[in-house]
Amino acid sequence: MECAVRIAEINNDRQTSAQERAAYDLEHYKWKLYVKMLLQGLEIRENGRVYTLAERLANDFEEFAAFVDTDYDFMAAYNRGEFCGGVNQLIKSQAHVLASIIVG
Repeated sequence: MECAVRIAEINNDRQTSAQERAAYDLEHYKWKLYVKMLLQGLEIRENGRVYTLAERLANDFEEFAAFVDTDYDFMAAYNRGEFCGGVNQLIKSQAHVLASIIVG
């Protein structure tokens, strides 16, 4: 027996499975694209805001804020492979988080 909430959800569902899948596929594509763009040091303009990975890192981690204060382009250094594995992993994970926030 279906609960009342589930029945209401089914009765008010306006999207077909194909539409839901297409929406999910589009979000996943945008997420992957945004991760790549963020890791390249590019900015993303979405939802009336401008997002950059460098800004997020500088806001969340003192070490990256110090790089910004000295005008050191740490995203260029990341792309040249100048950081250790742990820092690279931190940057990648923050790109994934920021892309998820943007896609929403």
